[in-house]
Amino acid sequence: MGAIGQNNSLSWVSTVRDEVMKVDPTLDRDKVYVIAKVGKPGQDGHFYQHAVASYWSCVAFSQRASDAQKARFLATQDWNLTTEGKNLALYGLEGTDFTVGSDGTITLNWEKNDSDTYVDPYNFREYYSRLSVNDNAANFTNVSKNPKDVQDVKAAMDWSKATIADEIKVLDYVQTYTTTPNKYKLGTFTAQTKAKAIDLIANSTYDNIEAEWRAWIAEMMPQVQPVLDDLNAYDYIPTDPKEMMDWVRAGGLTSK
Repeated sequence: MGAIGQNNSLSWVSTVRDEVMKVDPTLDRDKVYVIAKVGKPGQDGHFYQHAVASYWSCVAFSQRASDAQKARFLATQDWNLTTEGKNLALYGLEGTDFTVGSDGTITLNWEKNDSDTYVDPYNFREYYSRLSVNDNAANFTNVSKNPKDVQDVKAAMDWSKATIADEIKVLDYVQTYTTTPNKYKLGTFTAQTKAKAIDLIANSTYDNIEAEWRAWIAEMMPQVQPVLDDLNAYDYIPTDPKEMMDWVRAGGLTSK
């Protein structure tokens, strides 16, 4: 029993490993969830992915908010970036949840589970910390995290930085943010693509995975082509993020 995953969030890796161990405590916890390193077919050591829209830690002010209210909120975010603020976000209340030694060492007072991982008593604490703390970067020094999980996630992220280089495809703003008749009807085929990728990873082999993937793409093209035709019919497709959003606000494809 186990899983191969591409989600290398430290919290996610720890959660999945702990949950699997509840099902079968005899398993090797460090091996029940392995972070996948996906390469191009036939090209070892190369990683390819396209950028995606991400809204974690997106903060928006109500247009009714006063300048004083905005300033007060931003002041709390500045405090969150202090040592005291980060400790609150990561561990809770000093003296109750943790103590700080004379050398700055954090000692947690939380209980541990059977996997020797600290049990966070605050269900939504990490969502609060995302307002100002970079989750994975902060978690690499977070004493509440399982050391092996930290090691595996950091290794995966270091590998990605070393191999991705300039191979990430720029986010396709048109595909993400615009609607055409066929796109509205057929979608962007995300669910089908994900299901096929899982199927190939689980059931294909190194020798035939590329051929099977390309065969599936050819099979899907009669459904995909009408959406591509809709998008390609427009003469103007902005690529700069700011230019794209200004264009969308002005009516986007509906104005063409």
